[in-house]
Amino acid sequence: GRAAGGALDDMFGVKHNPKMTAKDVFGVTLWSETNQDANYGFKTYAQLMTNQNTSIKDKSGFDKAVRAMGINHVNEFGKGKAVLMNLSPQWYNAYRQAGFKPCAQREVFMKHVKAAGVEPWVRIQGAGAKEFAYEITYWTKGDRTILFVISNAEVRGNSLGGGNAVGLKTTELPITLEFASAIQDVRDERAGKALEAGKAFKFDWTQNEAVVLTFAGKPSRATSQPAPSASK
Repeated sequence: GRAAGGALDDMFGVKHNPKMTAKDVFGVTLWSETNQDANYGFKTYAQLMTNQNTSIKDKSGFDKAVRAMGINHVNEFGKGKAVLMNLSPQWYNAYRQAGFKPCAQREVFMKHVKAAGVEPWVRIQGAGAKEFAYEITYWTKGDRTILFVISNAEVRGNSLGGGNAVGLKTTELPITLEFASAIQDVRDERAGKALEAGKAFKFDWTQNEAVVLTFAGKPSRATSQPAPSASK
């Protein structure tokens, strides 16, 4: 089925070797990036990613999948672009666990998403190290959208159970929730008060609690448009 190469080679503009074996990907002896048997009881993501792992780590900070191939290959295809990263994003778990600055290394993946014109419909304005690990989650019920700003805390367990959150922050931070387009009939549910319609809203967020906001309708999916391609 793969005698001529990869099924999507034409789209990505590359040529996979159909005779690849385990030594041609990730860790030489295994077809996987990490040795699950050797790391059954791992305590940190960094330990999982480094203990008995012989993968090639690219300068971007992520492991190469196919050793003999390049990375970050962009190919004009149809009306858009196909990007073959040839990188595993699994190191991102270790970087996120390490904190705000290491976490920024995921930009090697995100830059292609941003280049396509994709932007969040809501974010914390100017979020940095203090707001790090925040999460915005939402759902729509009836004619209203319910939105939570929470801290996505690390969860730890062991072979005997557990699964409790650790490192919860209790700091109160002033934040501004910024929307891509104006929302209407806004209500701060925690404070129990109506807010003016608009695109930006200020809150004092206690990080081990949640900011709870509702507004009329569904989130706007309008995003910025991708930059036109230079090639024809």
